[in-house]
Amino acid sequence: MKILYYSPHPNLNLATPSGPGTHMREVIEALESQGHTVVRFIAGGEEAWDIGRIRALNPWYKKWLRAVIP
Repeated sequence: MKILYYSPHPNLNLATPSGPGTHMREVIEALESQGHTVVRFIAGGEEAWDIGRIRALNPWYKKWLRAVIP
């Protein structure tokens, strides 16, 4: 059976070690171990977020901090 695992929440990432990430991984693994084909659509992504890379690409927060904190 083909199963679509759909998670529309943009802040829930499959790779995070938190509760929602663990739940999604375990459910997908359980379905696959039973022989099902699981197609994933996870809006939050499937790879771990690299905060350093995101900040390097988007340094807007520095300008905002300088404007807010004298």
